[in-house]
Amino acid sequence: MLPVATRLHAALLADLRSRGAGGEAVERLDRDLAALLALPFRDQRETPGELFRRALDAAGLAEAPLSENAHRAHLAWGVAKAQAFTAPSVLYVGNDLMDRSKINAAVEAAGLALRVAASGDPDPGGTVRAFVDLTHPGADEAIRTLAAAGVTTVAFGPHVDDVALVRARSLGADDALARSVFFRRLPELLPARA
Repeated sequence: MLPVATRLHAALLADLRSRGAGGEAVERLDRDLAALLALPFRDQRETPGELFRRALDAAGLAEAPLSENAHRAHLAWGVAKAQAFTAPSVLYVGNDLMDRSKINAAVEAAGLALRVAASGDPDPGGTVRAFVDLTHPGADEAIRTLAAAGVTTVAFGPHVDDVALVRARSLGADDALARSVFFRRLPELLPARA
């Protein structure tokens, strides 16, 4: 969960408790907020405010303005969500969930948005950088497509597969790195946010 989401989660729970809500309403809000705020912004189908209002109803409490702390946390979360929707995107072509998680953490920390092309058929629109896992069956075609669209593309794969690394460069990848080198250099491989 992003720090801005963690602050909002804590602030809304504190606000609900300060209004005298009982354990069940607080527990439900805690659980619902944790589930919602763990999702990428694009996948969130409700807002924290909607969950808070639902918790007030469940506790039989009248709706009233948020506490100052909860209001500020909600505004900060809204700014972060707006930035996520307008941030330049980084594309990951691959299926490895551990790799995706590491890349996503670095991308979010840089204030960028991650898109995933698990099928290997990437849409280069809006992409400023692409990372292609060479063990993915569609890696070669993805590199060709991205290079043709002018997207800076970094391929990565097993250090023992020199042939795949050379092939990636010949297909148009700007760089091809062993997996361990890629993850060590990941923060510097990300584009600077304008």
